[in-house]
Amino acid sequence: MRPLHPTRCLHTLRPLHTAARRAIPRPPPRIGSVPNTDDFSDTQIRNPLDSINNSTRWAAERAWRIRRMKLAGAGVVLCVLMQLGIMYMIKLDDPETIAAGRMEGADEGATLQEKGGEQGREGGEGVSHMVQGLLPRDRCDELPRPPAQVPDPNAVPTGTSSVPTFPRTISLPGARGGTEEYTLLGLGIRTVSFLGVQVYVIGHYIPTSSFRVLRKVVSAAAGVDTRKGVREAMLDPEMSSQIWNAIIDSGVPLALRVVPTRGTDWGHLRDGWVRGIVARAKDLAAAGDEVFADEGFGAAIGDFKKMLGGKGSMPKGGVIYLVREARGGLRVWKGEGGEEEVGYVSDQRISRAMWLMYFGGKNVSSEGARKAVAEGVGEVVAGKR
Repeated sequence: MRPLHPTRCLHTLRPLHTAARRAIPRPPPRIGSVPNTDDFSDTQIRNPLDSINNSTRWAAERAWRIRRMKLAGAGVVLCVLMQLGIMYMIKLDDPETIAAGRMEGADEGATLQEKGGEQGREGGEGVSHMVQGLLPRDRCDELPRPPAQVPDPNAVPTGTSSVPTFPRTISLPGARGGTEEYTLLGLGIRTVSFLGVQVYVIGHYIPTSSFRVLRKVVSAAAGVDTRKGVREAMLDPEMSSQIWNAIIDSGVPLALRVVPTRGTDWGHLRDGWVRGIVARAKDLAAAGDEVFADEGFGAAIGDFKKMLGGKGSMPKGGVIYLVREARGGLRVWKGEGGEEEVGYVSDQRISRAMWLMYFGGKNVSSEGARKAVAEGVGEVVAGKR
């Protein structure tokens, strides 16, 4: 056998620093830190029999990958929520409204152009001279100015661009024929979810001729006749229910004006009202009011659902009137002046629960409407209306 040359033996030996580096085990990564991806590569030479180091390595790798999956999942959820928020909070006009506005603007522009041409031909130093800069500055005041826009005294701002104003007074069909004037007490916006998505604007009206009766009933039920005292009493969870029950029992006609801030349908509005009425009826029954505990109330709920069922869509800006008549029946109208009757429910418990759902008790459907109506009733009682 041929002996090996001494130099060949030296080539087969590992360098001392390389052997020492691979002999010293690396410490496991800390929990929560982002380990180096090179530590998890399969190209490294590992001892498959070293169960302690292998288990530590795989545990660290598993924790790192789980953390990455959680962060990725949180990012996906956040992106979806942001998209939903943008979809529901940005107010976009309907395509038909935009097209109508463009056509109207084009017509107005053409009319103004024609008027400007006539003034330029007839007046000499008219609008065309001003545009060209030939009219002296001290004579600019002589030019005709457009008439100033006078605000409508019958318009009340709502606080939303979707439905910018509500009328201060309206005319609705009367119980004895003809029409009757109603006056706005207050309005608010109905919102849903934690994003504050606007659903509709709601305003409360009463007949103008019933102010005297309202003043007498509210001052007797609240025990005060000042604006501040009445407002505080109507915002109290217990006193508000007592005051509204007294108003309802007095026989004063009441009306709610509902205008959606976006396109919806009658089924969606009906389901929301039914949930609120049933929830308020359960609260009243739990408090000892046996009027809402019998089977007849369930039949009245069925009549209410049937009345509003199958009515189709409700466009943005459409007007709905919910009128509680003197005997307690609820009559529903649609149209700016209540031109079309939707239906009628004779059971007075439906309208009572609906009014308490909006204005009485601890939790109401629109806190903004409740505060505004309380302020309006306080002004009526104090004699400022």
